[in-house]
Amino acid sequence: LGIGFFSLRDAHNGINITLFRETTGISDSRVFTMYAEADRDLNGHLSWPEIEAFQNWLYRTYKYTHNDTALRPDRFIDAGGGDCEDWALATCGLLRFWGWNSRVASFAPATYENAHAITLVWSATQIGSYSYYYFPEETLVAGKTLKAGYYIPIDYNAVGNITNAMGTDWIMRDV
Repeated sequence: LGIGFFSLRDAHNGINITLFRETTGISDSRVFTMYAEADRDLNGHLSWPEIEAFQNWLYRTYKYTHNDTALRPDRFIDAGGGDCEDWALATCGLLRFWGWNSRVASFAPATYENAHAITLVWSATQIGSYSYYYFPEETLVAGKTLKAGYYIPIDYNAVGNITNAMGTDWIMRDV
């Protein structure tokens, strides 16, 4: 990338910022700082406890408020929060920043009167006691391919679980 670094952590952050900017078009240093600081042990990697700590911090810092537009992470910061898809985008952004395979997924009941968005994180194996959606083989959801594996949910204030904003009988409608 043509970038020099003095430490492994600086290298991780520099590379993550560059790739995130190229992938998303977001160039907001507040977003980069927010995501980089999730690495609490400063080892250049993001662990599940760090994801939980980030989500708890996000929940304490930002408000869950309705809006009519999906907000990118920089606009989520500007607005001081957002609704389900905004939280999912902010969390998915964190995970993508750190190189995790994550998706924003929309769930709804059969009647489709309501919908709720969450982040799904792919894993080849089960993770601790987290709940998950399991696909034994590659699966199409709304024309998008999900590779086989475990998908751990992250809802706005729950890691490895879903909140009561979503019914247990709801199905994945889109990713």
